[in-house]
Amino acid sequence: MRQSIIQNLKLPQCKLGVSKIAGAGVGVFTLSSFQKGYPVFGPRGTNYFIRWEELADVSNAVKDYIQCICHSDGDGFFIDSFLDQIDLSFYVNHSETPNLIHDENADVYFTTREIKAGEELTLLYPEHERDWI
Repeated sequence: MRQSIIQNLKLPQCKLGVSKIAGAGVGVFTLSSFQKGYPVFGPRGTNYFIRWEELADVSNAVKDYIQCICHSDGDGFFIDSFLDQIDLSFYVNHSETPNLIHDENADVYFTTREIKAGEELTLLYPEHERDWI
C-alpha cells in the first residue's frame, strides 16, 4: 500500500479552496491537469511515513499541499491514504455545466473533458440532491 500511495502522489491531484461559484463556500480545485475520463478519487489505506526524497518527481504544488494537510517535517510526512481521501468529493459544487460525472454504482467520479490545472471541479447534482443549493 505504501508504494501505491507514492505512485498516487505522482498522478493528478486536487485541493480544497474558496469556490469561484457565488455563495458556494469551499470548492475542489485541480493541482494538475486531468485527461477526459480520468477517475478523480481513489481508495483508502493505512498510515505510512513517506520521505520527501521519494517524491523527487512530484510537483511543488502537490508537496506544498501535503505540508498543509499532513503531519510533516524536514524528513517527510505521515499519510493514511491517497492524498485526495480527505474525501474532497463532499466539496464538489453543483454546476449546470459540470466537468465531472459520478458513477453511483462504482462510487467513482470521472472527468467529462480535459481539465486544466487550477480549475474548480463541478458536478451536476441529481434533482433529489438540489434542495439545499
